[in-house]
Amino acid sequence: MFLIRKRAYNFSDIFSRKYAVLDTGFGLLLQNISYNPKGKGQCSVPSIDYVKKMERYAMGNFPKNFGGKWKDCNHLLWPYLLSNKYWILFHVDLENWKVTVYDNNQRFYQEADIYPHVVPCINIIPEIIENYVARDRVDLGKKRFQPLQYFRKSPCDIPQLKRFR
Repeated sequence: MFLIRKRAYNFSDIFSRKYAVLDTGFGLLLQNISYNPKGKGQCSVPSIDYVKKMERYAMGNFPKNFGGKWKDCNHLLWPYLLSNKYWILFHVDLENWKVTVYDNNQRFYQEADIYPHVVPCINIIPEIIENYVARDRVDLGKKRFQPLQYFRKSPCDIPQLKRFR
């Protein structure tokens, strides 16, 4: 992922600026905030350190030198490691206000296993947008106050690597 971000930064004329490719640390940061599902989508009060880190991501200051400013992006992408052994990809589409999880083999983890990892994303991303991006993105309108919609792509919708002979 680092090489993809670096290449996009160095060759910005051929890579779309509408995408921000975040690092695995972003997903871990989302998971570290405690979420109260009975609180109608409201997150518990985060620490100052947490807030500063989220601001750095949203402003494009992190990952250092290669982060994308969310005010200029329509899509956020980051890999996420489940149980230290299985990778999925999060894709937040800000224009359509949804998060899609790309999972190339749904036999490993069921929906009930994935969803707890999605909950912080669908609730905290709108808070980040509201606090750090909304003043520069009037196109988001009222939907920025609502949780993101969630979809999980099936393996048949994801390009697969085939063996070459």
